[in-house]
Amino acid sequence: MATATPQGLAVSDLSPGERLFIWRHRKGVDQFEAARLKKTTYRVYGKWERDEVTIAPCPKGAVGSELTRLEKCLLLRRRAKITQRELAADMSVSTGWVKVLESGRSEYEDSLHSYWCV
Repeated sequence: MATATPQGLAVSDLSPGERLFIWRHRKGVDQFEAARLKKTTYRVYGKWERDEVTIAPCPKGAVGSELTRLEKCLLLRRRAKITQRELAADMSVSTGWVKVLESGRSEYEDSLHSYWCV
């Protein structure tokens, strides 16, 4: 199922929504908390992250200059428009395990890197 490729995963190539998504992941917060930090509603914040509105609430420098391998995996799944459940089925693991892998709290994260070829 891995259809997206690692090309276009430089910070400079990220959309404003992807930049905001990476910012939130690095902060370790969910969308509700991110919305509170950005002083907006959950619904508006979600639209920002999905690039459904043209506002760019996350400055380009807020993400830094490099993406980690895990962040590349997260972006590839997002760009492929597949859910954690679909990814889990394709990897023959549970959805809970995918959540652990994507949280970066597992020493088995390499399985995710292998799946996405990063």
